[in-house]
Amino acid sequence: MKLPGNERIPKSSYQERLDEEAELMDSEPTADAGRNRAKNNHNIRYWSDYDRVFYHPRSLHRLPDVPDYENTEGDWMGGQETFTRYNEEHDVMEESFRLFVEECDYLQGIQVTNESSSFGGFTHAFLLAFREEFPKLPSITFSLLSSATPSSIEADDDFGLRRVLGDALGLQGLKELSTMTIPIQSPSSWSPGPWLEDLALDRHSYYHTSALFSSHIETATLPLRLKEGQEDTSKLCSILSWETDARFAHLGGIFPLSDSFDFRRDVGKNLYDFSALPQATVTDSDRDVFSRIDVSRGFSPSHTSSYQSWLETQRLQIRSFQAPAIPLPSSFPSFFTSLPTRPPSCTALSSLSTTKRTSILFSRYASQVDECIKRRRDMIQRMGLEIDDVKSLRDELWVLEDEFKGGESVLNVEMDEDEN
Repeated sequence: MKLPGNERIPKSSYQERLDEEAELMDSEPTADAGRNRAKNNHNIRYWSDYDRVFYHPRSLHRLPDVPDYENTEGDWMGGQETFTRYNEEHDVMEESFRLFVEECDYLQGIQVTNESSSFGGFTHAFLLAFREEFPKLPSITFSLLSSATPSSIEADDDFGLRRVLGDALGLQGLKELSTMTIPIQSPSSWSPGPWLEDLALDRHSYYHTSALFSSHIETATLPLRLKEGQEDTSKLCSILSWETDARFAHLGGIFPLSDSFDFRRDVGKNLYDFSALPQATVTDSDRDVFSRIDVSRGFSPSHTSSYQSWLETQRLQIRSFQAPAIPLPSSFPSFFTSLPTRPPSCTALSSLSTTKRTSILFSRYASQVDECIKRRRDMIQRMGLEIDDVKSLRDELWVLEDEFKGGESVLNVEMDEDEN
């Protein structure tokens, strides 16, 4: 790829290593490479430096198995005409996804991961098109929320309030379009604690945080990809929602598990809920949980024994799966405090659960939206939103809060004179 001034962008050190691995498939990456990347985040220039993806020389995107481009040499400028024609002929929504579906022997559903601040609108448009084309297929969406935590934003913080409203609107849309949505709190809001004692995690580094929660997402959904497994997307969503018809779930987990980890002693303080607000990320109690699916990776005999003993003490019947340890690619950060280098694989426990704690999330969003209606109508109008639509959003958030909380309805919002 070349810049407009014909200055070719040099490959990053990681992309150079990736090319070397392609040529020498039997060579093993050195431990120093991962450790140096983890300790020198300032060397990372582009988002592609985080990936383990081979890019086509005429595109910023990976184009797998496209015959017209195999073994083609060239750069961005030289291939501009062809690249443009490819984009025109293969629109993401109308062509590429349809071709992908046609290649599937059995399409059990789709899994989407999006960042709500930047790609909330695109995700909504994509799922809307997906629903029109495949109305009966299930979907699971992992939605990374913005760093603006509801009920902690000052009334004059326009930027923060816009993000809160954006997140709330995104969740409202996902309720209608996605079979199951798993919101994930911004890493900047993650609460430090014992769950991080084996990780030197920089919560403000995308390199670190994306490695952590992507490992949990990959692990939690692993039963859907096992060749001999009997699970599919529809069944997983049914397990999570069988008691409440819930369309929102939580992602939690432990990564890694130390050799001495004992579930009966340590699970309460080490299993972190990435979906709950920081004030509600606590507890080993199952009283507030409706349904839960656990996936364990690389458990030792002692881990398995203590996990089974802990399961026997739980009121809730937890659906559990076991699988080999998570293989760590050469791009994975070396942020393990108890190990001198990045290990080739890692233990983990990841869980998906439907829980009453989701009511706190919707309650906080509903309260923040209500405050905007009462005191910041000018900002709502500058965002191009209708007041009546925002009122409907607030009311729906209160209904969602009530669905997860149970009991009497909380839709008795105090109305000011402007709303009468």
